[in-house]
Amino acid sequence: IGERAAIELIAESFNLFNRSNFNGFNGTLYDAVNPGVNATTDTPIVLVRRANFGTPNNDGSPPDGTNARRFQIAARFRF
Repeated sequence: IGERAAIELIAESFNLFNRSNFNGFNGTLYDAVNPGVNATTDTPIVLVRRANFGTPNNDGSPPDGTNARRFQIAARFRF
């Protein structure tokens, strides 16, 4: 504005473009299938591959748990 006065504008945002922020992924690659009660000790345990391995399982929602868009703007006048 001049030599003795100034205006400072500050803007902050969170999730402005409404993108998912995943913070958890399915990390179990195999499930062990129980061979049954009557199985002998030499019966192998069968491993079955999980189809959802590596897929996101929850959406992070900081800072308040709503995962909503947040935007704030501030102005400071200095003289």
